[in-house]
Formats: sequence, structure tokens, C-alpha cells
Amino acid sequence: MKHKEAITQEELERAIRKFLENGGRIDRLPDQKNIVSRMIGGKWNTSELAGDHSN
Repeated sequence: MKHKEAITQEELERAIRKFLENGGRIDRLPDQKNIVSRMIGGKWNTSELAGDHSN
């Protein structure tokens, strides 16, 4: 949800008051984007966690 105009203090207080009057409870969180983790250097079967073991 994007707003082009700033939300006023009055609008914020009204929204909080409405939320509390309706029980003040979040029943469902908004859907989240899934972030896919990828192996770095997958072509060579390596990862960034491999480290340097040439001590």
C-alpha cells in the first residue's frame, strides 16, 4: 500500500482507535514475497561460505 501524500496525525489516531475498537488483534498478516536463495558459484559447486583453507 503506497500513499503519495503523508498520513496526518489525525488519520493515524483514527486508524489506531478503529483497530482497538475492533479488538486490537491482527488475524491475518499480509502475504510475503518468497525470497529464493541461490548458491553462488553453482556451476563450479562452490558457495560463498566455502572459505579459504590454504593455511
